Amino acid sequence: MNDSEIRKEVLDIYNKLISGEISREEATDWAMVFINNDLFVDDRVSWANIMKIAASDATGLESEYLYDETDFEDWLEEYKAAIG
Repeated sequence: MNDSEIRKEVLDIYNKLISGEISREEATDWAMVFINNDLFVDDRVSWANIMKIAASDATGLESEYLYDETDFEDWLEEYKAAIG
């Protein structure tokens, strides 16, 4: 998968996560395919964001999610700025 394709997918996952089209768990599952299968992603910015998406369903001690929609929106805006 080339940089353009992976960037499109990352943007798509962020947008679906924020809109509620997919759950946190589905977003994490998507990201874990890259991580668990050692799929090569040359674009470091995209790789860093795949890692963020993988943590989207992380919980704390109180079983509350560590990240919320505001975090996802911030991550998306930072990603867009980074990839131009």
